[in-house]
Amino acid sequence: MPFADVNGQRLHYVDSDPDGQKPPVVLVHGFLMDHRMFDPIAAALADAFRVIRYDTRGFGQTRWDGRRFTFYDAVADCAGLLDHLGIERATIGGMSRGGYMALRFALVHPERTRALILMSTRASVDAPEVHGIYRQVRDTWRDHGPIDPVVHGNANGILGPKDDVPQLWTDWLPRWRSYDPKAIAAGIDAMIERDDVSDRLGEIEAPALIVHGTADAGIPFADGELLAEKLPGAQGLVKVDGGHHTAVLAHADTVIPPMRAFLREFAG
Repeated sequence: MPFADVNGQRLHYVDSDPDGQKPPVVLVHGFLMDHRMFDPIAAALADAFRVIRYDTRGFGQTRWDGRRFTFYDAVADCAGLLDHLGIERATIGGMSRGGYMALRFALVHPERTRALILMSTRASVDAPEVHGIYRQVRDTWRDHGPIDPVVHGNANGILGPKDDVPQLWTDWLPRWRSYDPKAIAAGIDAMIERDDVSDRLGEIEAPALIVHGTADAGIPFADGELLAEKLPGAQGLVKVDGGHHTAVLAHADTVIPPMRAFLREFAG
């Protein structure tokens, strides 16, 4: 599979249409995930769209370079990948921390943002008590490795309870245990230190589709409602009843039809 050397990083990516004959759609994964979280969506959209997915710093097959980074560095990575692929404008989709990047991409590069798909994400920062939990997870994982309490705790919040999504636990937990603990710590630091862009949502004019699960324990459904209310180009909120934080993976059949309809109208 191909890699792109951008910004001193070696990004692993998957491109469904390397010849560039279809409208480009970039999908960016959430914390602890990688490009494979979009496998069902990519398979369903690839007939009509150029679906590009990549592993962000420290996850999947993209290695961490040992340096601290911010979500504006993540924006530069995404822009660099587009440059590498010769793409001027694209629809940018992001789940959770991928959504943090997507919002900032639209602010930094409005001319390159054809449309947005914002999945299980928010514009605001986390509460101080959440930062405290992040720091505890960061320190425990870095200092003691992927022990069950910290891995299972993250799985409950990200994937959902094991009884609800047993196959996701089987698929993803071994991958999480393989990651460099220091890279995970750097990723958590980026989330803790990110800026609040809530007051800048009015600057984002690109058409936007918001997707959010009602049972999201990581980012409440109300945050998705707020994006749908505040973004000038919002075209609707896909409400995934009972969906946890990775609702777009566990409930792909629910989100694919409205996503396809949105892309047909705005991604071309």
